[in-house]
Amino acid sequence: MTIAYFTTQGASIIKDGERICLEKDQERVAEILTKDLSTIIIFGHISITPPALDLIFKNNISLAFITLHGRLKARLVPVEGANVPLRINQVLISQNQKQSLLLAQKIISAKIQNQITLFRKFLSNHPDQKELKLTQSKLLEFLNLIPSTQNLDQLRGLEGNAQRIYFNAFQFMCLGELKFNNRSRRPPLDPMNALLSFGYALILRELDSFINAVGLDPDLGIFHETRYARPALTLDLMEEFRAPVADRLALFLNNNRILGVNDFCSDPEKGVRLSEKALKRYLVEYEKFITKEIELEDKKTSNYRLIFLKQVEKLKAYFSSNKDYQPYLLRS
Repeated sequence: MTIAYFTTQGASIIKDGERICLEKDQERVAEILTKDLSTIIIFGHISITPPALDLIFKNNISLAFITLHGRLKARLVPVEGANVPLRINQVLISQNQKQSLLLAQKIISAKIQNQITLFRKFLSNHPDQKELKLTQSKLLEFLNLIPSTQNLDQLRGLEGNAQRIYFNAFQFMCLGELKFNNRSRRPPLDPMNALLSFGYALILRELDSFINAVGLDPDLGIFHETRYARPALTLDLMEEFRAPVADRLALFLNNNRILGVNDFCSDPEKGVRLSEKALKRYLVEYEKFITKEIELEDKKTSNYRLIFLKQVEKLKAYFSSNKDYQPYLLRS
């Protein structure tokens, strides 16, 4: 499950035997054997030759094209036989109001629980943060209201209110150069928001690849409404990982002064983004973070990339045989 990130602007992806190579100004920047690859993620303005594409698809490697601001432009996946019975079940469950509400409640409960756990972890080292303690209590109130929601619209409204409370307090965990006032998207208006959005985009791409691989339809969601060109099911599953992965990583990079204000550039229309050098540094830290061995509640060890896949497989089991779905919970 190796993922290659190509970030060198103006470079070209070419084929050399069984290798995929990155070249710029007739110099080789990087190369990797296709047998070691599951996904290639291309950032910004990088070209790719037809022979390289042929080699990529021959080896069942998926491609994602992402802007430097973290927006997914396109995804290309190998042609595989669709799991028709699985997708029929997915459609039936998505149209069953009771089943879809129960699944969505589980996912959003996990999302809020993970945010509460993130606050708890931070407060263990910074117990004087009264605002975080207050927000933690408010989020717990929202968590307790989830089982009483009667439909998806009520649940979406509750989740939206909980997120406003969460991000209002997020600023108190930002101890480095990068400050945070409120959540801004499309475009992110400050460096901390740029880090959050970029992290979410990477998680989305990884989950999307796994969802495609197991035969589910990534565009047919439960909590997120199905819309044209939006991977709604992938967005559903990503809710469990926003706080444990993207939010924690952004705080780590900021609070440990790994990234600062000079690592970002701004565009009046497209907002704030990482510079090319800082982007490479971020990807190194992202890989470290999601491949680092962590201990789970059952005392077993894993890493976040394997957990992504495990949750996708759980989702598949739910849709295929109605097996109980248990979301990912950040360990306290």
